[in-house]
Amino acid sequence: MDSASGSARGRRLLDPAGVVAIAVASVWIALATAALRGALPVPYAPIVFLIGPFAAAAALLASGWRMSRAAWAAVAAAVLAAAALIGSLMIESGSLIAVGAPIAVATGVLAHRFPVAVTVALLALTGAVGTILVYTDLPPRYLVDAPLAGLVGALLWRAALDPDRPAHLVPVSVAVVLAYVAISLGQVLAAPSFSAAQQAFHNSTWQMLALPAIAFAGWSLATRLKVARGYVAVAALVAAYAVLRLIVGPSEAERELALELAPINLLPSGDLGLFGSATNRQQLAAWCGMAIPFSLALALALRGRWRLVAILTATLTGVAVVGSQTRVGLIGAVIGLGTVLALFALARSFPGLRMGGVVVAATGLLVALGIGLAVTDDGSNQVAERFSQIVDPYADPSFGARIATWENTIEDIGERPWGYGIGSSGAVGLSFASTIGFDPSAQGGVAIDNSYLKVGYEQGLVMMVVFALALLLTFGALCRIAVTLADPAAAAIAIAAAAAFSSFLVNLTLTDNIEDFTALTAWVLAGLGLAGLGTKRGAAATRS
Repeated sequence: MDSASGSARGRRLLDPAGVVAIAVASVWIALATAALRGALPVPYAPIVFLIGPFAAAAALLASGWRMSRAAWAAVAAAVLAAAALIGSLMIESGSLIAVGAPIAVATGVLAHRFPVAVTVALLALTGAVGTILVYTDLPPRYLVDAPLAGLVGALLWRAALDPDRPAHLVPVSVAVVLAYVAISLGQVLAAPSFSAAQQAFHNSTWQMLALPAIAFAGWSLATRLKVARGYVAVAALVAAYAVLRLIVGPSEAERELALELAPINLLPSGDLGLFGSATNRQQLAAWCGMAIPFSLALALALRGRWRLVAILTATLTGVAVVGSQTRVGLIGAVIGLGTVLALFALARSFPGLRMGGVVVAATGLLVALGIGLAVTDDGSNQVAERFSQIVDPYADPSFGARIATWENTIEDIGERPWGYGIGSSGAVGLSFASTIGFDPSAQGGVAIDNSYLKVGYEQGLVMMVVFALALLLTFGALCRIAVTLADPAAAAIAIAAAAAFSSFLVNLTLTDNIEDFTALTAWVLAGLGLAGLGTKRGAAATRS
């Protein structure tokens, strides 16, 4: 009996598919190692040899196809080899990555055990980048990487080793996001300047992995509610600090760093604009512009003290947006508020939007605007003049400069539709100007001030379309979940996430926020809204 069962296990381990998989993986590892180390000339070797294993593993995990242990071991070996080769290339360009690997493993364990604490900490870090730079010697990019890598690692661990994980139906939006990330990674590996491309990928595309990491984490509704409430509480603290600095002014250290990092902090009058705990006023406005509709959506759905906290947060973030004197942040917040009201009116779980809720939302916004005008220096004059140009943008010289930049960038994209390379524009392009040059069409060679065109300039016209499609499909998926979910709490989180994401989409049209920490906040909130859709049971719930 034992010999029979042992023979059966042996056959399962050494079935024909497993033998073929082991042979293919062995040959692939040998060829990939030789090609990437220069012993075997292969055109576009990084793309050819490194993307395949990750794509194969993702497809197998998503499909739920059962294979023998030998076949799975072959796939796992190929993925590990690819990861090791990519890691060796990255370590050559930055030694901190070698230190970060064990930290990522440790935070992955923490993210699995304490998902609320890790996710709320990540959101808090994105809202306090400027304060971290001023008062510590810690690099914010790598500090934020720890919880983000932990969330991604926890998902991979669960997908590969958890026998009780639910089968996943990958939404089209998430599939397009993953495709964009995978192709971008291939472009990084094939870039002439790997260091510049890797840094640009790290500053922007890497952050998009927060979406699937949270959407497929398998969190309960109670966990997602705790994260949503945690974000509202964090936003209240970020906005309260901004209001404090609006009243008393920044510290000397904050003032010096703000002027050094972002000249945009200077207003046309010559005064320093409000930037709070961010590095610049545009970043503060974008971050708070997402928090306003998110908080108001929860205020309309929650009861008790958390409703009061959400209303307070919406008010404080509104004051911060007005105090920053950044028009795109206000436009994004208003679009987000419109999204909140529209989705509540259409939501299955909220048959009729209560008039009291509408009054709360409108009153909160008006109070925030009034306070912002009152506490800003020369509020009724300076602030009103800047925001009045929203209805007549062509009267603003800075908007005219943006239009000229966009026209030049579009011409550049037409001349080179496959792109100038990741990291060839923006802050990374400026820092690597001597190696790869920077965007000649942008003001000062620093900013294109349109994230969509930035992607088109660097990665090509096709990738710009893929990027825009990923954003629109994600927003559409959030809206669909919001209006079809039967559970009011789950629907409220989806509505809040959709509203925040709509504000983010608006900001991308007038900023390079794709390489900003506000983008990470948007992807985290979008993942929170999409959570549950990835399972067959959750998908069925939205259709019932």
